[in-house]
Formats: sequence, structure tokens, C-alpha cells
Amino acid sequence: MTKPSNAQSPHAASDEAWAEAVRREAVIRPLAAVPRLSKAAVDVAARSLGLSAPRVYGLLRVFRRQPVTASLLPTQPGPTKGTRRLAGAVEAKIDAAIGRYTSSRSGQRSGAPCARCGKIVATPA
Repeated sequence: MTKPSNAQSPHAASDEAWAEAVRREAVIRPLAAVPRLSKAAVDVAARSLGLSAPRVYGLLRVFRRQPVTASLLPTQPGPTKGTRRLAGAVEAKIDAAIGRYTSSRSGQRSGAPCARCGKIVATPA
């Protein structure tokens, strides 16, 4: 099967990830064609793929929506590395507040020498 250009960016997938998606498709595609699945069929598929039954149901749901191999690519949980949930202005305010809190907790004024080592305490950004 050739790699499609849609779905979960198959061109960025490693060879191992693509091989796993192809392996999953061989098990999931026949199940997706059945309107009502038995629990036994899902359990056999789960054992075959080394996954839990709920994960197999999830793969079936995704594959039925978008029946291409790329929809079965393994994914990492959580947000994409480097993404932020808050707007930049909010992040800056939080960083500033943390900076004020941590410098006040140290008992030192910003720009004053440290009593123990004599180094100048950095001014928060």
C-alpha cells in the first residue's frame, strides 16, 4: 500500500511507525467492515496487536472516520512539544509574577549582593 498524503502526516512518520500502522490496518480493516462486533473479536484483535480492548475500539472509531493506513499511526499522548496553552501575554505575566515571588522568597532584593556568596542577585525579567 502506498503512503497517502492526508491523515496524520504520514510523510513525517518513521519507517517503524509506518510499519506499525500497516500491521494495525491488517487487523483493524476487517473489523471496521463489520457493523456489530462481538467482544470476543475485539479481544482477539487486542491480543494480536498487543493493545487493550478500549484502544482497539478507539482505533476502530478513527479508522471508520478516515479509512486510510495513516489514521492508525502511533501517536504520542499530550500536546505537541513546544506548544503553549496560554497566550504569550498571559505567559509573560505569569513568568513575571513567578520571578517576583521567587526573588522575594530568597529574602534578597534584586540587584543586591547575596549575604552568603557576595554575588549580585539577578533582576527578574
